[in-house]
Amino acid sequence: MNIQAKKRLIKNTTKDAIAILLAQAEENTASHPDRTKRYIEMLWALVKKYKIRLTKDQKKKFCRKCLSFLIVNGNAKAIFDAKHNSFYLKCGKCGNKRRI
Repeated sequence: MNIQAKKRLIKNTTKDAIAILLAQAEENTASHPDRTKRYIEMLWALVKKYKIRLTKDQKKKFCRKCLSFLIVNGNAKAIFDAKHNSFYLKCGKCGNKRRI
């Protein structure tokens, strides 16, 4: 197996692991918030280590600043900015805003 094939295999495996961690975080949000936080931390470590690009849907699911799982009308607010004609998602823990 050459180097390119190894890198491709590692990236594909990591993408699968990221999808699994995000699904687990979504399942355990209500019952185990500490577990959810840990899943997001593990996900972020994989993203940084292997330089994986997340999809838009994956990026919207957690706060990059405090690494908390975002639930609209739970711990996050959806805000419409009429001046710039765009939606923002505001984290309830740290107050970080990101455009949707």
